[in-house]
Amino acid sequence: MPVLWRHELANALLYGARKGRITEQQIETFFNELGRLVVILDLESWDQATGETRRLALAHGLTVYDAVYLELAMHRKLPLATFGTDLQKAAEAVDVSVVRP
Repeated sequence: MPVLWRHELANALLYGARKGRITEQQIETFFNELGRLVVILDLESWDQATGETRRLALAHGLTVYDAVYLELAMHRKLPLATFGTDLQKAAEAVDVSVVRP
């Protein structure tokens, strides 16, 4: 996972809480469960931010935040799970398989 993934996840859950879709207790439970998983951070994605990731963002009209996931999937030859239609299109354009959750 890219270094920023926990921040993005926390932001998405906060957005859901603000919209009344999830409670603070559910968020706490989620993060407690998440803490049980073995997550490997990809520190190379940090170095790619000013190079390949930036170029991918520019070429495909993505945010750098989305492009970091695309770059990681390309680099590691892994599928990409996303709801984002722009990220799905970009992944398909560079032959990264997309898992639609």
